[in-house]
Amino acid sequence: MFPLEMKTQGRLLPARRRLRRLLAYAGLMFPYTAAMDGNPVSRRVYDRLKSTGEAPKPEYAMVELTLRCNLKCRMCYQSLRRGGGQKDLSTEEITGMIDGILGFGLRRRDFRLWGGECFMRDDIFDIISHLQERDCTLHIITNGTLITPRVAERLGEFRNIRSVMVSLDGLAATHDRIRGAPGAFEKTYEGIRLLSGGRFTLSVMTVLQKENLAEIEAIVRLCAEADVDHEFFIPEFRCTRAELDETSRMLGLPDETWTFLSEGGDDVSRDQFIGALDEVRRSGRREGMFTYYAPPVLRRFPGEFHSGAIRERVLGLTCSNLQKLMVDSRGDVVLCPFMPKTFGNLVSGSLDDIWNSEDMRSARRKLACGNMSPLCKRCMILDSVRG
Repeated sequence: MFPLEMKTQGRLLPARRRLRRLLAYAGLMFPYTAAMDGNPVSRRVYDRLKSTGEAPKPEYAMVELTLRCNLKCRMCYQSLRRGGGQKDLSTEEITGMIDGILGFGLRRRDFRLWGGECFMRDDIFDIISHLQERDCTLHIITNGTLITPRVAERLGEFRNIRSVMVSLDGLAATHDRIRGAPGAFEKTYEGIRLLSGGRFTLSVMTVLQKENLAEIEAIVRLCAEADVDHEFFIPEFRCTRAELDETSRMLGLPDETWTFLSEGGDDVSRDQFIGALDEVRRSGRREGMFTYYAPPVLRRFPGEFHSGAIRERVLGLTCSNLQKLMVDSRGDVVLCPFMPKTFGNLVSGSLDDIWNSEDMRSARRKLACGNMSPLCKRCMILDSVRG
């Protein structure tokens, strides 16, 4: 018997999703990675970064709308940044910043919105509408707990939303422990169900941790039952105090720059880690789901990535952040959310003065010439130069 169910919640799947499941089952389109590494750093750009640190116009923009969140995820790198009572930027400040970015120019008129939790902002639909009026495509990252029938309906009314990605880290008990909120799983999974069947791509992201390694197949099955388009797995980010110190010396950063320290993850052995990646593939085939994992280098160097030896053993490491624009919740331009050195503010300043400033070019050049930093070696978007 062919093991694929072509109906979900009592209705026949759309033709494009039936075809996607058939291809996924046959293993003809795995891994599906366009959503995360569709903009690898080319050899030409890499050589330019090493020489001068100068980058072309940003590929697209990632905007952190808020630090506020209704969960307390144990692996969250933003947790220590939330203690200062920072207020969100106003609607006018956000939309003005968007217009300034578009005035400077993006290679693609494409924005990624994340938080915190985006849907804690009362004006989220005003921001989406503004982007639609400016003819910009949009991708949203959310924990899914605030997706109500009305929110899902409103999202479906926008023609510019290309994808929504929801975080799901295990079955009910595991997810709730990791996310630090009883009942989070029920709300998240209901949000996923409400979002499925929309005009946009629906993805689920899972952070691989020792607690959920045995639940990979069950997570993929849940996603298949909810008609999710893609299930995306990333390793838990971790670093040591020594790696932070070495990165500070490399980039000339003061110690107070660091707002997090994640030394977890060492309890997952190399065999467990590689076995989990294999299970991601197998589960996708069994359930007829597109399952994939990041960073891109994991597909070629899983052992080196797990051990932290990848910088010593693989040359030409890069990061897509070197050619995209990242803006934090204060409107500050950063190269990396884990490395919150700021290069200027888009509420009070201009991207023309920031993007290829001496400070930003110097940081890019140091990272490119240093085969990235010690902090980068276990990051979900670590890549190697193409071409």
